[in-house]
This record gives sequence, structure tokens and C-alpha cells, in this order.
Amino acid sequence: MATVLVIDDNDGLRAVVRLALETDGHQVVDAADGRDGLAMLGRHAFDVMVTDILMPNKEGLETIREARAAWPGLAIVAMSGGGGMESLDLLQIALQFGADRILEKPFRPSELRAAVAEVVAARQTG
Repeated sequence: MATVLVIDDNDGLRAVVRLALETDGHQVVDAADGRDGLAMLGRHAFDVMVTDILMPNKEGLETIREARAAWPGLAIVAMSGGGGMESLDLLQIALQFGADRILEKPFRPSELRAAVAEVVAARQTG
């Protein structure tokens, strides 16, 4: 299974994401914003980063860009929510910045697990 870094400023969502991924056997570490997430990436080896887009201190697009530049083998899943047009626009930009997969909130735990499995498999074969 993969080692996953989850970055989101919402404590409740981080807990739900953690539980969903740990259910599949992944090791999960979390951070409350992009600044802390990038620091964690510098200290530990991760297979996957799951990050929110809108966060304080360092937002997700910048986090994705910096993580992709420093750790090109890292699989990245971007998530953003609310179903508004702005959310979809931000997720499309996240793909341009280096995200491998996007998830629009709210999503089902099964959708999250599938996205993580997909990016892990793609990194292992590609």
C-alpha cells in the first residue's frame, strides 16, 4: 500500500480522508496547509499527496506546483469543493500545475480510494 500525505485545512475532512485511506491499508500523514505539507514532504517519503486547493498560509495550486517540481515521482490528487464553477476552474488549473487526478467535493470515500489507487498504479507502471 501507499504512504499518503493529506493536506486540508478542515480537520473533519482530514479525519474522513484518513479513515477512508487507512481502511484500504494506506499509511496516512496529514497537514493543515500547504506550507506544513511541503515541510512534511521534505522530511518523509510519500507515494501520494492529496491536497485541497483553498487553504490559508500556502494554497493548493502553489503547493502542487512546488511539490511537482521538487518530487516529480509523487502522485498528486487535488480536491476542491462546493460544486461551483470556481471549484471546477481551480481543479482544471490544478491539472495544469501537475495534479494527476482531481476530485470535486463532496465526494464519496469510494471515489477517493479509487483516485488514490489509480494514481498509485499509474506511477508504478509509468
